[in-house]
Amino acid sequence: MSLTRIASVAALAGALSLAAGCGGSSVDPDQGALGSTVNPDPTTAAVTPTQTPVVTPTAPATTKTATSPKASPTGDGGDGDADGDKAPSTAGGGVCSHLGSTQVAQVIGVSALRGSAVDGVTGCKFEQAGDHGMSVTVLDKSAAAAGGMGGAKTEATSAVEGTPQDVSGIGSAAFVVTGTTFGGPDVNAAGAVQVGNRILSVFLVQRSGLAESKVRTFEVNLLKLVARAAA
Repeated sequence: MSLTRIASVAALAGALSLAAGCGGSSVDPDQGALGSTVNPDPTTAAVTPTQTPVVTPTAPATTKTATSPKASPTGDGGDGDADGDKAPSTAGGGVCSHLGSTQVAQVIGVSALRGSAVDGVTGCKFEQAGDHGMSVTVLDKSAAAAGGMGGAKTEATSAVEGTPQDVSGIGSAAFVVTGTTFGGPDVNAAGAVQVGNRILSVFLVQRSGLAESKVRTFEVNLLKLVARAAA
């Protein structure tokens, strides 16, 4: 190599060395474009979750309401229906206010009768239990409402098929009629007695096969009973 070429290579190497010392700088591979330092492992602030408060449900207060005790049913007094579905016989008014089932039972020779008022009229009814028992119905009317004793006889024969027979010694007037009712097999009775301005009618129905004479005796004694009760 010539001296001139060697001198040129040396000059070029010196120039490069000078340039590096005067203004050149090496770039940090970890620096950004503007020379700012960037943390390659940025840290994120830990977020502490907010704890949701636990709500414990409470049962609503219960207000107790006082309740009134149920009333116990009371039975009817007097000689009323034992089942309690009818008024007692004494509630029938008139002469029935003075009649009891025991009195009527003694007259017709039975141990017990059940008494009740007759709906819609002044009257009462006494019934013997069982399919073959007897029943007695008493109606109390004014003489005008009954149509006198003639009206009472017409009413009696409309229920009992027979001929009325007058009976003395009971009230101011009395009669009895015996016979079947609507063609039935048993002999029944009806009658009435006048006490003052009242006419008391008595109807006897029997299902025991009693003889006519026995039924007539019962009817007469029932008329005596109601006449005494009305006096």
